[in-house]
Amino acid sequence: MDGAATLARVSTTRIRGWLKEGWYKLLVFLFLLVRPAVSIALIENDDVWWVNDFLLSLLLVLLAFGLVLARRVSVRAASLLLAITLVLPVLTLGWSQPFRQTDLTTVALSAAGVAANVLPAALIFVGLAAYDVLNFGVRYANVDGRVMPRGGRALMYFGVVLLVTAFTQFYLNARVVSTGQPDRTLNLLIDMPFFAGIYILGLPYLAWMAWRRRERLIADEVAQPRNTARQGARLVS
Repeated sequence: MDGAATLARVSTTRIRGWLKEGWYKLLVFLFLLVRPAVSIALIENDDVWWVNDFLLSLLLVLLAFGLVLARRVSVRAASLLLAITLVLPVLTLGWSQPFRQTDLTTVALSAAGVAANVLPAALIFVGLAAYDVLNFGVRYANVDGRVMPRGGRALMYFGVVLLVTAFTQFYLNARVVSTGQPDRTLNLLIDMPFFAGIYILGLPYLAWMAWRRRERLIADEVAQPRNTARQGARLVS
């Protein structure tokens, strides 16, 4: 979720910096109108994984129409809608990946080396754990509190990382006695929490960010178009 939100924030800021306000709003509105059609095409070619994406895309279109009717289409509102519609496909790819075999999205991801048949599930898990340590772990351990002081947070999180690493290493080397093949328990224990984390917790988390932490989806100060920024710089000089 944090990675998708960062990608959306950077994308919306860059696009806003390239376009004037009117063109930017028009582009966002047209993109929102096209998104349900894209979701329908993906449902036809990639099964039912994109149904939620289609329903949420329709909801965003209705919200956009509501803002237009209420004459409240600001740059920040347009950026927020664009950021949400950019996050949704990432969530769909994430929560559906553990259940996939060979289909359109898996073939596309295989080109980047991310599909489960290209990279082992444990390797993907280790990569995500490293990303988590560099982000969530630092934010969690760098806060002091009455119940959990800063020193205790750092030691506790370091212990959790050691336990997860030992758990992963154990199942990576475990083999079924009868077949000699790797134990599939690790894949199940990785896939199920991954699915639950993205699908069950990810969507409410996205709604919470859109409601209370919009700076995580869009920049605090929406970027101005380059032409306007240059004119302002000339006036100041």
